[in-house]
Amino acid sequence: MPPFRFPLLTAAFLAAAVCLTGTGPAAAQDRTERVSFAAGATGTVLRDRIVGSRGVNYVLGASAGQRMTVAMTTDNASAYFNIRRSGSDTAIYNGSINGNITTVTLPSGGDWVVQVYLMRNAARRGEAANYRLSISIEGRGAATQPPAGGGDAAASGPDWWAVTGVGANDALNVRQGPSVNDRVIARVANGTVLRNGGCVGEGRTRWCKVSAADGSFTGWASGRFLRESGAPAAGGGVVQALLSETCRAAVAEDFDLPIRSLTAYPAQPAGRGFEVFVQSNVTTQEFNCRFNARGRLLGID
Repeated sequence: MPPFRFPLLTAAFLAAAVCLTGTGPAAAQDRTERVSFAAGATGTVLRDRIVGSRGVNYVLGASAGQRMTVAMTTDNASAYFNIRRSGSDTAIYNGSINGNITTVTLPSGGDWVVQVYLMRNAARRGEAANYRLSISIEGRGAATQPPAGGGDAAASGPDWWAVTGVGANDALNVRQGPSVNDRVIARVANGTVLRNGGCVGEGRTRWCKVSAADGSFTGWASGRFLRESGAPAAGGGVVQALLSETCRAAVAEDFDLPIRSLTAYPAQPAGRGFEVFVQSNVTTQEFNCRFNARGRLLGID
C-alpha cells in the first residue's frame, strides 16, 4: 500500500502560499522604544538589530511644522523604515517605496513613530538586519489651526487647488483618508477647483485634504495632481450640488433600482455641461448622467 502523502501536499501548499505573499512589512508584535535627545541636541543615532518578523517602533514627540530627518544604513537589503503618526496605520513615508533616507515636515504635533522592519519574505526566512538609524527633528513648531473640514493635515499652502495632470479620459480619485487603500468617495476631472484643507507627506507620497467648492464632499487627493488656483467662479455651485441627487433619482426610476443602493459622485464639468457618475452597490452597474449648462438632464449612459 503506498504511503499516505496528504501531509506532504499540505506542506507544499503552505510553502507556496508563503511564497505568494512575500512582500510588505511582516506583521508581528514589534518592540516599542521611546527616543529622547540629549540636552541641546536635535538628533541621535541608534544602532540595533532585528530578527524575523519582530521590528522596532521608535516613538518621538514633536510639534506640527517641525522637520524630521531619518536615515538608515543596514546590512540587509530587505530592511526599511516607515514614518507614521502614533495610533495611525497610515505611513506618511514608506521606505520600501522611497528609500531609507528622507526629510518630512510633520503635519501635526504629538507622538510620531519610526518603524524599522524586515519585508515579509525576509522575515519569514528568519533573516536578521543590523542597522544604524539616524533621527533628527529641527525647526520651530508651527502654530496651525485645524484645516477646513477637520482632520490632521497641516493647514498651509494656497486656499484653492486646481486638478491637473489627469488623463483625458480619467479622473482623480478623492479618498476617505490619505492612502490608496482608503475608499474612493468622489472622482474629479482636470480643471476642477477644490478647497485646500492642508497636506501631509512629501513628494509622491504627499496627500492633501480637499473639499468641493459647493461643500458636497471632503476627502483626500494625491498632491501631485494639484496646483495652486484662484477661487472658483461665483454661481452655479448650488445647481451642481443638486445634480448628483437628480441623477441618482433618475437612475433609480429608469432602471428600477432601490435609490438607497446607488452612490452618486459629485457633478463634473463636461463640455458645455456636466456629468454625474452613479454606481450601484448591489449590481455593480455604472451609469453616467449628462446635463446641459442649466442643469437639465439630457440622458443616461
